[in-house]
Order: sequence, then structure tokens, then C-alpha cells
Amino acid sequence: MGENRLTIDPTSVFDNSDERQVEFSGAIDGEPQRFAVRYSVLEALTGTPPNGQAVDAFTVSQHAVTRAALSALVRDTTGDLVVISENDLEQLAASDEGPHAGPQRDGFPKNAADADLSAHPS
Repeated sequence: MGENRLTIDPTSVFDNSDERQVEFSGAIDGEPQRFAVRYSVLEALTGTPPNGQAVDAFTVSQHAVTRAALSALVRDTTGDLVVISENDLEQLAASDEGPHAGPQRDGFPKNAADADLSAHPS
């Protein structure tokens, strides 16, 4: 079985500021599905609160939102509106690191404790 693919309908994206989320429609392998991504997720992805700029934050973060949406869909297969939360981002981070991930990511140690300083003169 192939990997699910989400195609977002760009005309469906809107800022539901009352609920503090951006809502959008998409299709999972051709099947329609509605999603919402919480402002807190957009803030975690962009590093700034989406105050008045939530759709822009969504657009900038669309790749990560798409991946988180698929994670959220696995968790919530019965809902009419699948809500993407920070837990879905944490799930992605855990899966990106995986069981074979080393102490470095993008060429940098994850934290100072992982750095090997023995090869560098003092």
C-alpha cells in the first residue's frame, strides 16, 4: 500500500480567528477532508505568533503543516474536521529522528552533551 498524499485546496484556506486556527480543505488520495491547524502550531513552526498573519504563517509552513495533517489524520480518522495540534508536530519530530538517527542533525549536535570535542584541540 502506498503512502497517503494530501493535496491542499489553496482556495479553501481561511483564518478562523474566533477558534484561533486556520482551516482548510484537502484531498487524501482523492478523498475530501477538512483540517484545522491551531495558531500554536503555526507559532511553533514560524517562531512568531500569527497575530493577524495566520494565513501567511500557514503558507510559509505549508510543507510541515501537510506532514502534520497526515499525522493528525492517523490519530483522528473519524472526525469531520481534523485538528492539527502541537502533539502532531512532536510525533513528526520523533519519527524524523527515528531509531537510526545519530547524535547530529543537519550537521550540528542536538545539544552540547552530544558534541564530540575530543578531536578538537583546546
